[in-house]
Amino acid sequence: MERLTPKLIKDITDIASNLNELRAKSRSFSRKIIGLGFDYQNKISGKVSNDFFYEIRDSISYRLSSCEYLFHLLNKHQGQDESDLTQSLSSQHGPGVFQIFGPGMSNVFAMASIERPCLFDSIIYHLTSTFDYMGGLTELICGGEGRHRLKWNSLVGKIRGGSPKHTTSLVAETVIAGHNNFVNSLYGHRSTLIHDSADIGGFEYIIDDKMSRATLHLFVTKKFLKEFPELKAIGRDYKITLRYAAIYLMTKTVDLLVEILLKLRQDIEINRKVPKGNEITFLKDKDGKFIDVSTPYWI
Repeated sequence: MERLTPKLIKDITDIASNLNELRAKSRSFSRKIIGLGFDYQNKISGKVSNDFFYEIRDSISYRLSSCEYLFHLLNKHQGQDESDLTQSLSSQHGPGVFQIFGPGMSNVFAMASIERPCLFDSIIYHLTSTFDYMGGLTELICGGEGRHRLKWNSLVGKIRGGSPKHTTSLVAETVIAGHNNFVNSLYGHRSTLIHDSADIGGFEYIIDDKMSRATLHLFVTKKFLKEFPELKAIGRDYKITLRYAAIYLMTKTVDLLVEILLKLRQDIEINRKVPKGNEITFLKDKDGKFIDVSTPYWI
């Protein structure tokens, strides 16, 4: 049956609140991966110098920070576009006249339709990289020294293929579930962007009743929504904005990365190679008792 009423818009209504929540999750991830580094050096490698581990840790942090910055740019420039649209409402022809094809307006529409979506694409590229990095980190811990250049899809293949070291690791189930429920969709859309075609959604502007303010909305495409079942379900009743989708993707990514870290920590504890008491970095409590140096980072 043909829809008779227009779809509502699903956008981020409280940018500050959503960003604060995402940043809290990112800080939690950062602390946990530092803690995992202590666990790795104290229980697996037995040495202070673990350059590849630190390289992956810093690379993931860089990608997540980059995504937050790109979202900031997307939101900032969308605000500027809205300001330009609003300014056109008080043009040289007087208040209340909106010059759709007036001076500078074609530039606003060009930026809304092309330049803003490219920031969203960049967020997707950065997010997929974090999972390739995590594939290498997982292989380093579960596969052993010298076997760490394994990307995410290769890690999934090892687990599904029955590789003993991978299928018996505690992280295996989390990796497969995360891949099926989210990462495969993320990789699928990135592949579409790189190999098939650009995926540029539409936009619309809404002018208030007083003809004094314009609000701009930038939307994801149906092609994008097909990759993500949760968003597709929302998309049946709503037009989903780039901002809403970006926060969704970043949050899902950080949540899954934290789940993987928690499993890797358990795996390290079970398969530790450095005997207890031989840790190279440690803390003591007020009674002089040795405590795990990584513990504060996992709280």
